[in-house]
Amino acid sequence: MLGRTERGRGHGRRRGLPGRFYVVTLGRAVSALGDGFGRMARLWVFVAQRGETGVYALAAAVAGVVGVVVGPVAGAVADRTDRRSLLLATEAARTILWSATACLVVTAQGFP
Repeated sequence: MLGRTERGRGHGRRRGLPGRFYVVTLGRAVSALGDGFGRMARLWVFVAQRGETGVYALAAAVAGVVGVVVGPVAGAVADRTDRRSLLLATEAARTILWSATACLVVTAQGFP
């Protein structure tokens, strides 16, 4: 545990965080970086296909409102769920949604 000292290796020395923490943190950082690239790509596609940023602004505003409304409920569910399985499920769902978005953009089915 963090904060406890190791026995037999000197007084006051703290143990480091477990290796799994760094793996999960690195995975989450890569995921956040991918989200940023995804947001930029979405803006680029909206502007390239429609020639206006108003549609993107509307979509971003709706997403923000949904986050504010759903956030408290999702937080309560997250507090009562196993964190590892929740992380795996949400990352899998995001992967599927981004893949579907990419397929729609490539086949031009996502735009009228």
